[in-house]
Amino acid sequence: MPSSGPRLRELIQRAITDDAFANEFLANPSAVAAEYGLEAHHVEKVRELAAQGLFTREVEAHGATPAYY
Repeated sequence: MPSSGPRLRELIQRAITDDAFANEFLANPSAVAAEYGLEAHHVEKVRELAAQGLFTREVEAHGATPAYY
């Protein structure tokens, strides 16, 4: 059963994998926010994270031993 609440996780996952969508969100966050059921505080948080590089696909190399090893 689909949730009727904010779909913040879905928006972030899509923005990470879809550059056009990420640009659309950053250019017109109100329209996209309404589509995903987000409120103003959600939009501000996503914009803050985007400014910190959330929507980039680059992954840093990790050379440490995993914690579960």
